[in-house]
Formats: sequence, structure tokens, C-alpha cells
Amino acid sequence: LAALRSGPAPLLGWQILLCGVILGILGLQHHSAAAAGLLVLLLLVLFHRQGRPHAGAVLLAFCLGLAWAGCRLPDIPPQIPQWMLEREKVLVRATVDQVISRPGEIVRIYLSEVRCTPDGGREERLPGRLLWTWERPQVWPEPGQRVQGVFRIRPVRGFRNPGTWESEFHWQRQEVFYRTFTFGGKAEVELGPAQGGIRSLLRERLTANGTGQGVAILAAVLLGERYF
Repeated sequence: LAALRSGPAPLLGWQILLCGVILGILGLQHHSAAAAGLLVLLLLVLFHRQGRPHAGAVLLAFCLGLAWAGCRLPDIPPQIPQWMLEREKVLVRATVDQVISRPGEIVRIYLSEVRCTPDGGREERLPGRLLWTWERPQVWPEPGQRVQGVFRIRPVRGFRNPGTWESEFHWQRQEVFYRTFTFGGKAEVELGPAQGGIRSLLRERLTANGTGQGVAILAAVLLGERYF
């Protein structure tokens, strides 16, 4: 009974400072919510001083979190190449960085070290990563594989609707500033030798005798593949 009357145990000092750091990280995008949370923390330390950190320490923790998030967030390229604005196809040479399958027989391929050569122009390197969405691919790219092909690249852009999910910020956190799309065998692409591995071997064995619902469930449970 005595424990119930005393109420819940108060937050420790380091826990309050940790909350300040987390709010600073969230403040990079959610300004109003982070400011409201910081106000609650400041009221907590001002009106319940016993065992609490100083208000200045909470503000410092918030600023540290905000500064850390700002340093970790990749910078958006300052300008878009002219050939991209004109929607020209370019020769792309890159390295497969990551491959993620999506429902509906779609594979998302993250390309790094992207170099583009427009028709009649010189080769230039794109900053960040290129997101290549391949629907019903003829082959399955593997991380570390070299890619060469002809693509039409466009910058990542969001709808900027207030209060909704911001796709542009989502891709910026992953250092993805450009994207391209291909369908089935229409992709003009060449893949270098694959390194292989246990994951690709298991996927090949699972799909060797068909791609029914049983195979789809096994691939999802064992490998996390949502392709089927």
C-alpha cells in the first residue's frame, strides 16, 4: 500500500537527458512535436528539482541530438544534371549495394558508385545511391555485383503534402537521391559475375520446382523475401 501511495518511480537524471537527445533527433523533421516534448521535460526538471538534471543540461542534450542528426543526414545534391531534366537515357556503370524484394514480383536494387555517361557527353559520378526498381526481373542481382546498362534516371521527389509521409526525406536518410524503373526483359542491362552465397543458393533451391504459395511462405519465413 505504501508503494502504491508513493506513485510511480520518477525518471532518473540520465533518462531525462536521454529523452532530450531523442527529442533533438526527432526535431530534425518533427519540429512541433519535438518542441512540445522538450517543454514537458523542462517543466519536469523545473518543478521537481530533487534528483533531476539542470534545465540547461536538458537543453544541451536536445542540441546535441539535433546536431548529431544533422551531421548524419546526407546532403541533397545542389543541382540536377541537365540530361536528367531532359529525361535522356544514359549509360550507367555502378555496383549493387543492396537488394530488397517487394510483393508483386518487384526487386529494389540500391546502386552505389554510380557513373553516368550521356549520349555524346562525358562520364560523371552521381552523389549518393541510385534506387533501381525492377519489376519481374529476368535475373536476380546480388550485392557486390557490377552493373552496366542504359537507364532513364529521375530525381527523387515527394508530394510535400503537410502532415503526410515525406518520401523524399525517407530516401534522403538512406542516401538515395535518384531512381529508375525497368520492367521484365526490357531492361538494357549487363551484370558482372555474382559472388553468390548461402542466401542466393537457398533462394534458387526453393524456386527450382515452382513458385507456389508454399514456396512463397518458405521464402518469406526463411529468407525474408517478399517477392512471391
